[in-house]
Amino acid sequence: MKKSAVYFEAETVFNDDAIRWMFQAEYYSYERLKILFRAGLGLLLLITALFFVKLTTLRGALMLIGCWFMVSTDFPSRMRAEQLIQARRGQTSRVRYQFTGESVLIDQTGRSLPYDKIDRMLVDKRCFYLFESRQNAVMIPRGVWAQDKQQRFVDFLSEKTGKEWKQSRNMLSMNLRDLIDMIRDGKK
Repeated sequence: MKKSAVYFEAETVFNDDAIRWMFQAEYYSYERLKILFRAGLGLLLLITALFFVKLTTLRGALMLIGCWFMVSTDFPSRMRAEQLIQARRGQTSRVRYQFTGESVLIDQTGRSLPYDKIDRMLVDKRCFYLFESRQNAVMIPRGVWAQDKQQRFVDFLSEKTGKEWKQSRNMLSMNLRDLIDMIRDGKK
């Protein structure tokens, strides 16, 4: 069997912060419609409290709940991340990745992730995320390569997967295309 050339190598240290980032990226990528729903529900509760409720205690409770829904749109992801962090009890782990012509080799598990199995690719200010599914992802910190090599990495994966990189966005910077993508994701 012929050994495939390695085009890129990277290592990720999974500590508490990295786990939080991974869960947040997964949630913002796969649950965008739910996030929009939570924010909309919060706004609806807030409007109801301000304009339609006369009883002060009920108004206060609705405003409090509405504000909480609006500002804690990623609360479920934070809870799941904290559960995993508690289970790991402060342990960190290192995972090395090798990007060959056919797949991503993951040394921690000894498995490979073929490029055609990558469901989506996401980038934020900290990391690149390659999601096989909600439960399986590769996470590469952005600072591991120089800027030009980082761009080659992005181009390489776009070519190999046939997919576009999605920017991690907050709800305020969404556009119509993001909304259409959310609805499509919700139907899957």
